Formats: sequence, C-alpha cells, structure tokens
Amino acid sequence: MPLHAPGVTQKGESGQEWNGLKPPEGRHWRCSLNELDKLEKAGLIEWSKNGVPRKKVYAQDSKGKKIQDIWEFKDTQNPIYPTQKNNAMLKRIIQMSSNVDSLVM
Repeated sequence: MPLHAPGVTQKGESGQEWNGLKPPEGRHWRCSLNELDKLEKAGLIEWSKNGVPRKKVYAQDSKGKKIQDIWEFKDTQNPIYPTQKNNAMLKRIIQMSSNVDSLVM
C-alpha cells in the first residue's frame, strides 16, 4: 500500500518532508511522520523502483483472504468460438462477483 494518498495538506505535517522526501504533488502522507518513523524502524516499509515508499502488509495481518492478482487458467484447447473463456475462470469470476441465487447473464 503506498504511504501517500490523494489530497493536499495546507497546514499540518502530512504534507511535510519525511526522510528527505516530500509526498508527490497533489498527495499527502497517509499517517503522521512519527508513524512513518515507526514503520521504517520496524522494517515495514519497502521502496518501489521509482522511490515510492509502500507499507508492507503480511497476509496473516490482513483481514480476510486475499486473492492473487494473477490467475493461472489454461485456455480451452479447441474453442467453439474465438473468445471462449475457460469454465473454471468463469465460475471463479461469478462466485466472486455475485451472491448465492443471483441471476447471472
């Protein structure tokens, strides 16, 4: 999770410099500078390739079960039509995005 969020702080510390870095233009720090120091001391900050600090969030510390961003499904070997989707993938999408007994078209 990026440690900055949309919005500009006119007064207050969330728009100030931390560790020689200011939040990008149009953004502010998500937490206090003191909290950023605590996160860094605890080793909970990782830096992206372009220098954006991000908070490390471990699965055991998050609420609920996270689903991966990358899904691996094998395409149908002999599709009936060119854009045919894998049945297992369709089932997963429908289960994630609808309620039990919902009408899905």
